[in-house]
Amino acid sequence: MSELRRLAAPAAALTAILGLVVLFRPVPFGFAFRAWLVALGALAAAALVRGSLAPYRKVRVNPVRLRRPSRAIAERPAGLEEVERAVDFAAWNPADLKRRLLPILREVAAHRLQSRRGIDLERNPDAARLALGDPTWALVGEPASAGSELLQEALGRLENL
Repeated sequence: MSELRRLAAPAAALTAILGLVVLFRPVPFGFAFRAWLVALGALAAAALVRGSLAPYRKVRVNPVRLRRPSRAIAERPAGLEEVERAVDFAAWNPADLKRRLLPILREVAAHRLQSRRGIDLERNPDAARLALGDPTWALVGEPASAGSELLQEALGRLENL
């Protein structure tokens, strides 16, 4: 019943406007009558939606925002840029591969082997070699014989550990 009371005032206002249009005829009656019907239909639809959502009034709904929310810039881990530079330079310079990237790869391999498989790279090199595979082991286990052609395959194996 409260929905009918809520609709009474707007419906009366719309009917009064229709009466003024009939009285003064600023627009044709047929157009005004159709507009009045559409407005009453919109009021009825709003009442139906309001009534169907009544059980969910306690649900919090975020208001619609017309502008995009600003995204917080994610902080990059410390040292990531150095690792990225080492990978970039090692791809075309063998000296950078041996001097900069191989120690990082060895550290990553040792950490992943220890944390995910319980294998110590220094104490159990045979198990580490088996887990890493020969190309990756050539890079992290025996750095003197490492070549840049093994880099891509080794990085893929380290990521899959």
